Amino acid sequence: MSRVVSFVFLSLCFSTMTLAENSYQFAVYGAGASISQDNSGSGKFLGLSATAYLDPIMLDGSKPLALAAKYQQVSSVFAYHTQLEYSDLAQVRGGRILETVDNDRTGLGGTITHESIPLWLSVNHVFSDDAELGFRDGTTFTNSDSMTEFELGVYASEHMIASLIYNDAVRDTYGLTVDALFELADLGQFIELSALYLEIEHDEIDLSVVNNTVRNLDTNPLEETQLGLGVTYFPTKAIDVGLTYTSTKLSHGPASKELVYSLNAGWFFSQDTAIRLEYALFEDDTFFIDSSVSAELLYRF
Repeated sequence: MSRVVSFVFLSLCFSTMTLAENSYQFAVYGAGASISQDNSGSGKFLGLSATAYLDPIMLDGSKPLALAAKYQQVSSVFAYHTQLEYSDLAQVRGGRILETVDNDRTGLGGTITHESIPLWLSVNHVFSDDAELGFRDGTTFTNSDSMTEFELGVYASEHMIASLIYNDAVRDTYGLTVDALFELADLGQFIELSALYLEIEHDEIDLSVVNNTVRNLDTNPLEETQLGLGVTYFPTKAIDVGLTYTSTKLSHGPASKELVYSLNAGWFFSQDTAIRLEYALFEDDTFFIDSSVSAELLYRF
């Protein structure tokens, strides 16, 4: 249930410069997902996001359309808002039956880079992360939080980037990412390989019930080690199909390992407009399984 889909979004940075025909400077995203659980409950996710680039992103045909901004050194600002809802959970939490979860998250951030130095710094600040838990007996519990994530990256080459991640939320997260793009001879086809490694330290939170009343939170230290691998094939510059695998080892709890498998595909029906679909399957070594189906629409101008 703590597995969340995350989608980035943005706001207002305007440029007076005239854009080249094969370029864009703004991107707007809308996303939605349906989440199901084998044992009980279901959920839905909605997200809106936008990004503004300080300089145009050039579409020169040297890379797939979906990766045009990723491998170009351009500063940007972004903002986003997401909503995640679960219902009919029927899960025991602190001696009570948890039925619903509503989570609203709003954030903004930016990426700073300059062509004279092959580095970038990205800051993502979630200034509002509100959650409400509803129980079968009619009581509710609310929690509000904020967090900031920092990412320091390097452009190792025109087709390879790497970054270090630090997150100062309730979960202290440290990690490394590497992405590399390979062109298949002169066929106009590409393959992108991605890897992610994270060390996460945080307190697992549960409700404490005293005299049949929620009084405080119990916290248990928990460590996670996460490894993610992904491969994406681009048969043309406008189409991609990808597979990702993520394994998370837990220091303790009902499950010692969580696995996520996802299949995704994207299609640009023009240089400006695209759709992306994804199916994800979540499981752990207690055989608890979730799945989600999501869709994302993108418009760039």
